[in-house]
This record gives sequence, C-alpha cells and structure tokens, in this order.
Amino acid sequence: MKKLFSFLFILGIAFFASCDNDDDASNNGSNDEISYHAIITPEGDYETALQEAMITVPDGGYIKIEAGTYNFTNTISGNGPTDVTIVGAGMNETILDFANQTAGGQGIEIFNMDGILMANFTVRDAAKDGIKAKDCDGISFINIGATFTGTPDSTNGAYGLYPVSSHNVLVDGCYIYGASDAGIYVGQSEQVHVKNSEVEYCVAGIEVENCINSDVWNNNVHNNTGGILCFDLPGLETITNGNNTRIFQNTINDNSYRNFAPSNNMVGQVPPGTGIMVLGSANVEIFENDITACNVMGVGIVSYDVLSYLAGIPANDPDYDGFARNCYVHNNNYQSTDVYPTELNAMGTFLTNVFSDPTTIPDVVFDGVMDNGENPLCVQEPNATAANVDAENFFVNVVTGMEQFDCTRDAIPVTEIDAPTLESRGLE
Repeated sequence: MKKLFSFLFILGIAFFASCDNDDDASNNGSNDEISYHAIITPEGDYETALQEAMITVPDGGYIKIEAGTYNFTNTISGNGPTDVTIVGAGMNETILDFANQTAGGQGIEIFNMDGILMANFTVRDAAKDGIKAKDCDGISFINIGATFTGTPDSTNGAYGLYPVSSHNVLVDGCYIYGASDAGIYVGQSEQVHVKNSEVEYCVAGIEVENCINSDVWNNNVHNNTGGILCFDLPGLETITNGNNTRIFQNTINDNSYRNFAPSNNMVGQVPPGTGIMVLGSANVEIFENDITACNVMGVGIVSYDVLSYLAGIPANDPDYDGFARNCYVHNNNYQSTDVYPTELNAMGTFLTNVFSDPTTIPDVVFDGVMDNGENPLCVQEPNATAANVDAENFFVNVVTGMEQFDCTRDAIPVTEIDAPTLESRGLE
C-alpha cells in the first residue's frame, strides 16, 4: 500500500510539473503552442485553400504554409483582418510559384491589414509584383524572397516587395532578384525600416519614394543598375514630398548592370554604375556605406528637372518640390575598380562625356540645380572626390573639388517603428 501511495504521489508531482511547463511554453509564445487557423500543404487544391484562409482568417489568426512548391494561377489576396501572421517553412523551403499565372497580376496582394506579418517563404515569377501591400499600419516582411527567374528582362514584374501608402513598414532579411523596377520599393509611407536584406540583378536594388522617416541599413545590394534610390516624384497624392531618410552601413557593390526597365519608366533614367541616388528629396543623410565599383555615380544628388528633361516627363504638380534639399554625405568608403558598365543610358552618357570616361568621374556628383541658389549638399569625405556638373547649363561650368561642399548638418534622428516581429508573434 505504501508503494502504491508513493507511486501516485510521484505521479502527481510529475503531472503538476508538466502543467507548469506547458504554461511557461504558452506564455513564451512557443511555435508549438500556436493554434493555426489554417495549415496549407502542397497536396490537393491548395490554391483554393490558401485563398479561403486569407478570407476567413480572424483578427490575430495564423496561417501556416508547409514546405513545398505551390503553383498558382491567380493572385492570392487579403483585405481587412488585423494582426494576421502568414508563415512558411523557410525562404528556400516554401515556394509560391506564379509562373503560370493567368489572372490577377501580383503574387500576393494585401489591403488594409494592420499588424500583418509575412515570413519565411518565397514568391516567384509573379506577373507584376511579388507582394503588394497598401494602406496597412504595421506590416512586416521577414525572411521573404521575391524573385523573377531567368535573365533579367523588361517583361519581369516591376517590384519584388511593394508596400505603399502604409505606416510602420519593416523589411528584414529578405532576398530579391530580377525586378524590372525596384527589388524593394517602399512608397508614400511613414516610419520605414529596410535592413539586413540582399538585392541583386534589379534595375534599382532598394527604392524609398515619397516617404517620411526612413532608415535603410545593413543591406547588401549588388549587380543592380543602381544600388539604393531615395526619390521624390510628382503626382502622388498620399505624400507629395518625402523627408528624413537615413541610408547607412550598407554594402553597395558593382551596381553596373544594364538598365532593363520598360520604356518611359522613370527608373529607366538611372545610369548603370550608380551606388546611391537622391532625386528631389529633402533631409537625406548618407553615411558609413561601402560603395565599390559604382563608377559612374557613387553618390548622385539630382533634381527632378534633370530627369524630367531626359525622360520627357514634366512634373505638372503645383504642390511638388523637385529640388534636393539638406543632403549630408559623410564617412562613406568609396572604391573604384575596373568594372564599368557596358551599356550606358542618357545620363550615364552625359557624365562619361563630361569626364572623358568613367575612370575620372568623381565619387559624389551633384547636378548643380539649386533652389534660389541654395546649395543643398554638405559632404565630409576626406578620401573622396566630388563635382558640381552644372547640368541645367549643359555642363558648361563643371566645378570639381570637395571645398564647395565643405559643411555639416545635424544628424537625422533614428526612425522608430511599431511593426510585428517573429519574436512578438512567438515564432522565435
């Protein structure tokens, strides 16, 4: 009897200890404790199953897409619920393939889904954009791939990741290949982080356009036409003029690939051989980047007037200010190599004609277009070269030398965002 009592006593202790451990796991948000609204597998009618899950998922719901390759014929779309998590088995494990898409345009399209987290899968060969998201507050792309396979071409989709008109945008640890516009594009949005990502063989690696408060850092952009763009363009309703962008601690290497953007596309004016290009934006700080083999324009500061002239697209927007303002370039590392573009567009041709050949183009190029004669650029680069190319007068009075930009500006404050992470959703 004593032996039986002792056994039951020990069993009871083990039971309660087991309950305590389960409680701890639940509180920590362990992946094993997540209750999934839907688990999608690569068998059966998975396209219908995933679309139905996107429609029926409740606020705070989780959708899991198991490892495998999924072939879709239509856009997968979501609209409305908040705090949704869509997670795959890994960027190289869960592949959503849209090569045979016959309807829709985007691979995934998201509207009005605040607090949405997408993680650990790849969208491949969408007809237009890999993932487009609009009007979201708190949207995260973490460990997401967006690729257009084969040789980069103008028929590829425009954007890999395309959040627009949103707040609190996080792009972290993503990989993009082959977009005919920008690999990672964030447009007309506020409070933006783009970090730890790799982009290659796109026209623009990363583009922040008409955004307010953006930090772009620790990315690896290489073999694109242009590495990182900070653009303000006219005719946009949500944010007419962006400001406060920090571009720092990025590796920007050999962005000399041919410009394969569709005709009449504004990004088609970016010259192969561009590291960082600022167009018509205000309050931009560029620092501590490694810029290698971007020999036509390591850093370029350009007004909209110049691109308007080259592209034949007037602003036609009375509220738009196309002058670059308050740009501060400092403490970057430039290294020229013998890698030069083999195909130059109009802007690249202008620059190489002015400086005879790419080997003599300065590291920092300012087009010389000023608002009321106010120099918009300060440069503190002791080991670099710079020039004002006087583009509005067709390069008549080119002035080289760093002394003309010898000033400093206040550092732009760190951008704070409120967007979901893997940890906050119990996925780490």
